[in-house]
Amino acid sequence: MRLKHLHIVGEYKNLKDFKLDFDGTSLIDVFVGKNGTGKSNLFEAFLEIFKHLYNNNYPIGFNYKLHYEIGGKTIELHWDDPKWQNKLDNNEKVPAPIAPNLLPSNLLIYYSGHNDTIGNFIEDFNETHRDRLNRNRNNENFNSDDARLFFGIGKEYKTILLATTLLQSDDLHLKQIIKQKLSIDSVGSEIKLVFEKPFFASKDSTFDEFDPDARFWGAQGYFRGILNEIWDVNKIENTPVRDEGRIEKEDSEEYILYRSFEDFKNKFAAKSIFEVFITLDNLKTIGLLKEIDIEVTLSSGKKISLGQFSDGQFQSVYILSITEIFKEHNCISLLDEPDAFLHPEWQFTFFDQLTNISSASSESNHLLISSHSAITLIKFIKDKVNYFELHETKGLVSNKIPKKIAVNKLSKNIIKLHEQEQLLSIINTIQIENKPLLFTEGKTDPLILKEAYNRLFSDEEIPFIPFYCFGHKSVAQIMRDQDIQNDMNGLPIFGLFDFDKAFNTFNGFSDEFFINNLGEGTVKQLVGKEVYAMMLPVPENGIKKQVINPTTYQCYNDRSVMTIEHLFFDYVDATNFIEDTSIPGNPHRFVGDKVNFAKNIVPGLNNDAFEIFRPMFEFIKSKIPNP
Repeated sequence: MRLKHLHIVGEYKNLKDFKLDFDGTSLIDVFVGKNGTGKSNLFEAFLEIFKHLYNNNYPIGFNYKLHYEIGGKTIELHWDDPKWQNKLDNNEKVPAPIAPNLLPSNLLIYYSGHNDTIGNFIEDFNETHRDRLNRNRNNENFNSDDARLFFGIGKEYKTILLATTLLQSDDLHLKQIIKQKLSIDSVGSEIKLVFEKPFFASKDSTFDEFDPDARFWGAQGYFRGILNEIWDVNKIENTPVRDEGRIEKEDSEEYILYRSFEDFKNKFAAKSIFEVFITLDNLKTIGLLKEIDIEVTLSSGKKISLGQFSDGQFQSVYILSITEIFKEHNCISLLDEPDAFLHPEWQFTFFDQLTNISSASSESNHLLISSHSAITLIKFIKDKVNYFELHETKGLVSNKIPKKIAVNKLSKNIIKLHEQEQLLSIINTIQIENKPLLFTEGKTDPLILKEAYNRLFSDEEIPFIPFYCFGHKSVAQIMRDQDIQNDMNGLPIFGLFDFDKAFNTFNGFSDEFFINNLGEGTVKQLVGKEVYAMMLPVPENGIKKQVINPTTYQCYNDRSVMTIEHLFFDYVDATNFIEDTSIPGNPHRFVGDKVNFAKNIVPGLNNDAFEIFRPMFEFIKSKIPNP
């Protein structure tokens, strides 16, 4: 499913004769612009268009052209009130109403809460779907696979999405990734479901667990069938005293049900991930399911419930989950500023988190993401983005511009201010510590380097200061800074680069190799300065082939895939890494939580795991003048 072209003929809010072209191949298209430009109006217009496509009687207020590819066919739709001018790529006419197989199955909408129009639309459609379920709740043949056309996915779906994923086979790629991202070490033995008396139940009905007809307040048809399946899941024996069973409320009634997680998982194994999600969603929508929860144990040993994960942690989980759940369906996902309320560190890694979307999911879904954050945009993989600006007479206009220019436009002086604050912090550190600096591009690299040095030279004080510099370009820029060099008072400066796209920054740092040995860490020196750029050393294990072609023995340079976590590949659980089948060689990418990895996993390793760092540390020590 890929959008190719949109033309709003006429006007919708500030979209006047608005045209937008897509390349037709990308999973993700990003729309950026300063706050207040009206990026959300584009998403509103898409909702209006698809409301009209799904129901031709809907009174849309503008004409439009929409081209997209679906199922190998290119569809060109043109609504010119009151008639259609539609065709396929072979010029065959497409009659109205458009056949369902020529339309997206679902529109998935992530809504961060700041747009009343989108919020009201989602609420209205939720009410429509609730009415539809209510009309069919006594129908045993109701097709649960017939999901709602518009899905508003937000915070209220956190526990359902995560429970749906955890109930899948341990072999599921999505489950492995999400457990890594959320640092889930193990899943509890029970699943907790809280049911509540639905609006359609008679006033005098109660939950009678001993009477199958009165169980779940007399639910009938499709709902009785699925609820009985849940009821028949085995219990865990010898559980502690707790609130469970029928709970009377002042104006309602609840029933707390605990069941075996493993038995629930086994009995629902025949259902696809989509079926499980739709089942839970329908129970929630009709007012029967109030809560679902599973206790999980984190890598730190702490036990928490599903709802306790922060929104920052969960942001990418929403997207990864819905794309996987709906991978058998052609979908368009509208993500309206999903980064709006994230801490800058979460914004910075937002697009990194999306690299694990499966190939099947990426083919069936087209993600449209709006943002006004320069920090989020930095890690977007494409070189150009759609930049929105308000024009005095034309309204909102979109131009494809280089990502770097878009970042500058969005940030103005914000990034510059950050760099100035960072510079002051570095100078302050030099004056206090009077030690050489080792700049790193990763925020957790200093933790790992300190641990490594303490293991290898346990009786020595670390003779340098590892300092996080917010990416490889910042590392190179700060190392070249004349003020920093002057303030070092003759002490050397070091910078450490990953073996990936950072190679280009390293390679352009200087023409003068000081050490040209991949196994010990290649080093370049800034001419005439005690300033050294270092690449990570390449280990003699399976990771080496991600840096050096095993056939030609040529280095992949910027196409290499090796971060500091890869140096521990042979010493940690393999689930910290996932094979990337989207590029040749299927390199293993690190998918674990970097903070948890550095704080909890690395300190638990044997000393042998840190030997790879010894030549690099010896080099650093050799360059530090004696006191």
